Amino acid sequence: MQSMSDFIHTPEKNVCVLYWPRQAWKTTILKQTYETLASWRNVFWYSFDEEITPKQFSTLHDFLHFFATRVGFSPNEKHILFLNETQYSHRLEQILVEYTTLYDVHAKIIATGVNAPT
Repeated sequence: MQSMSDFIHTPEKNVCVLYWPRQAWKTTILKQTYETLASWRNVFWYSFDEEITPKQFSTLHDFLHFFATRVGFSPNEKHILFLNETQYSHRLEQILVEYTTLYDVHAKIIATGVNAPT
């Protein structure tokens, strides 16, 4: 298993999704990693369970635009975007797969979700 540090410093990989069962400390681990890196510039946090109606995206463009305007995230910069509870955004898995096909991406996305439908 690759460590989070290895992932962050591997240029050819830009998305890491941690799928574990419910109540398996996903948010705690993700938040601790985020807090460790928060002193870096360009590290962002977003949790899909903090809103009454979780944000939904229909396209990769919608996803990138939302996070660009919400937190200043850009795939062309050395940013790290932490996404928590992704199972609440129904198309997000497909959008993250699409994100991995972008050319010349420097930003990393680290996400958590449960491996069972909500």
